[in-house]
Amino acid sequence: MKKITGMILIATMLINLVACQTSGSSYFYYYTNTSCVELIKKETKLKTDSNEEIIKALIDCMGTKSSDKKECVIKPDYVTDPTVSISNDYCLLDFDSSYYQMDSYTEVLYRAAMVKEITQLKDIEYVEFNVDGEDLVKNNKEVGVMTASDFVDDANNGDDSVEWTNVTLYFATKSGDKLIRYNRTLSHSSNVSAEKLVIETLIKGPTQAGFYRTLPSDVRVLSVSVIDGICYLNLSSEFVDEMVNVTSEIPIYSITNSLCSLEGIDAVRILVNGDSSISFRESISLDTEFEFNESLINE
Repeated sequence: MKKITGMILIATMLINLVACQTSGSSYFYYYTNTSCVELIKKETKLKTDSNEEIIKALIDCMGTKSSDKKECVIKPDYVTDPTVSISNDYCLLDFDSSYYQMDSYTEVLYRAAMVKEITQLKDIEYVEFNVDGEDLVKNNKEVGVMTASDFVDDANNGDDSVEWTNVTLYFATKSGDKLIRYNRTLSHSSNVSAEKLVIETLIKGPTQAGFYRTLPSDVRVLSVSVIDGICYLNLSSEFVDEMVNVTSEIPIYSITNSLCSLEGIDAVRILVNGDSSISFRESISLDTEFEFNESLINE
């Protein structure tokens, strides 16, 4: 009897070892590197078509120790796996209070990995984290619904370390005459400034319903620098040549409010091809320092 029991245990261990290597459809999951500064993408094959089963299998893969010493499990053992609920294009992950025991950097790495993994599944676009049935809160703010583009850089883009920045962006309301806050966690190479990342993310536009574009999609960031609390932003001519369906102040203060939400920035100077002696939409002179504008925010 003991021999049979032992054989069953060995068989179970073997099944677990190959669970992330079976034939079927390809999916990716993540480890982190030994210094815990970047994500490492791994591939597995799964036979099931059930999104719930796929997510649970990917969670198991993430929690399985890698044979490569350079690859480390992201989530600490003391953090329990979440319950998974799916409704149409939305996935809810509900953790217990052990989630809040993770340090900030580990937490954002793990959250990025989970969102990227889940949104690769067919028909799932949005992911939300709960803790004990309540919205996940970071830096005294509810994180809310996330998409893959909330974590803009992919994992294996070279040897540069990855930095994570919590930012508040300002997109337009549907009416186009007010701004609405959009909290995001952005991952980026250590050689890309948070200021440039903020503007490029505004240019890409929002990914969540209820938020609307403020800048032309073709505009390019020519340069950005911060001197004595003033952010000097040099944009390509598309900023003034192409129109977005919002009032004149919205593009200016979408940029200004977003940049002024970063530490160390008190005001913004906007240039177009190096020139600030022009008027935006023939009504707003760019030859000035723009400061955070609370009155345009839709509360």
